[in-house]
Amino acid sequence: MLVPCTGLKKDGSVCGVIATTGDPALCRHHRAGGRSNARVPLSAPVQALESIQDVAELASWAAIEVANGRLSQSAAHAIAATCREWRQSFAVSETQESAARFIDLVEAMHGDRDIMEALVKSKDPQVVAARAALKR
Repeated sequence: MLVPCTGLKKDGSVCGVIATTGDPALCRHHRAGGRSNARVPLSAPVQALESIQDVAELASWAAIEVANGRLSQSAAHAIAATCREWRQSFAVSETQESAARFIDLVEAMHGDRDIMEALVKSKDPQVVAARAALKR
């Protein structure tokens, strides 16, 4: 049974010439030692970065593909930079969400007379310091 080559042409399209090797299916031009690099299309394990697990899975896959010689170092660096940026953005958004919840709590407490009286009368050093910081 004839199998088409899965290597890539210079324009990025799949080669399609009859493959002369099995796994991966490559023609004489794309197999190791052929006239061109063994550019085999790779498929990332995730299609979107929606959770920290997706980021970890993509980074792990990239490391393994580089170690096996199927992914270039520059592509791996680009993936690593993207994963780092996503992780930093995720951390910032979590901090902002936490701060917004805290502000909602403080606004609710501000409307409760009993809580406000307890805060004003408190002798706790941290409460006193927090009240002083609010006056600045």
